[in-house]
Formats: sequence, C-alpha cells, structure tokens
Amino acid sequence: MSTSSPVLMRHASCTEIIGYCTGQQDFPLDDMGRATVAKLCSRWSGGLPGQIFCSDLARARETAAGLVGPNDARPIIDRRLREICLGTWQGQSWDQLYQQQPEQLEHWGRHWLDCAPPGGESGRQLFHRVKRWWQDHRGLLDSSSLVVAHAGSLRALACLLQNRPPESMFDYQFSHCAPQQVPPWIRVSNN
Repeated sequence: MSTSSPVLMRHASCTEIIGYCTGQQDFPLDDMGRATVAKLCSRWSGGLPGQIFCSDLARARETAAGLVGPNDARPIIDRRLREICLGTWQGQSWDQLYQQQPEQLEHWGRHWLDCAPPGGESGRQLFHRVKRWWQDHRGLLDSSSLVVAHAGSLRALACLLQNRPPESMFDYQFSHCAPQQVPPWIRVSNN
C-alpha cells in the first residue's frame, strides 16, 4: 500500500429507506450499522487511525465517532465531504420519479457529470467540491488518516488521489464500512 494514501471508508448502513432518493438527506446509523462499526473497531489492525476526517451528515459522523477512543482526537468534520446533492429528488421514491419525470431522469442518467437534478448538483460539481477539500487537506493525509464519507464523495476523492478525471468516478465502488486504500497503481472496480 502507498505510504501517503489515506484509508477511505463509506459510512456504515443507516436508516435510509431503500428505493428512495437519499442524496444529502440526513439519516442516523441503523442497529446493523452501529454493530458493524463496533466490530470493525475491535478488529482494526495496526491501531486505529491517527486522524479521522468525515462528512457532517449523521451517518458518517456516527461511523467516525465509533472508531474514536476516549483519549483520541475527535474527527475533523467537513460538509464538503457530503454525498452529492440530488435537490428536489431527495426523499422521493425512485419509482415515482421515473413515472413523473422519465425524460429528466433519463437525461440525468446519461449526462450525470454535467447535468444536475432540479436544485441539486452535477457530478462535476461534486468532484470540484471534494477537490477543494482535498486541496486544503492533502498535506495532512497519509496512511494513518481515515476519511469517512459517502460513495459519491469517496469516488471523487479516489480520482483525485490517482490524478484521474471526474469521468472516472464510477470506476470506484465503496461498500458500507469497508476501509480501503486506493494507491496510485490500483483501480478499485466492481468488475
């Protein structure tokens, strides 16, 4: 593993409603998510991370807090690590959106990088938001750092760590509560 690459981890499972558009809606961890974090903490090899950065959304904050001991530094919280904003679609059923706005959803699906949902942000806007965070913190990031965030923001960060363009974001997949490093010579993919 790269000595300078931080560990990236998607938050644990939360109380979001499956089949509904989540985006930046704020959901706490569910019972399984809390248990997974506790299990991960007890099995973390090589000592817990020296510093933790995380999104300000509850599911990421609770995941990060579960990895902090009583004498450890608190996680550094930053809203720029949030999931992509899906605007007015957040909280709505995907099935209902497909029935009411099929052309708009299809267009967004084909042009997600430069097209935003109503009141939301595009993939490129997400990428640049995470890039601003990364530029502010990259001097602090090393293999003892943990970034707890969301699938979208972690995909953007993985691209930045590998000097790849935002078009490559979907080359990376992040499972819930599964820490991983993304060294410059490895692409993590679901293929």
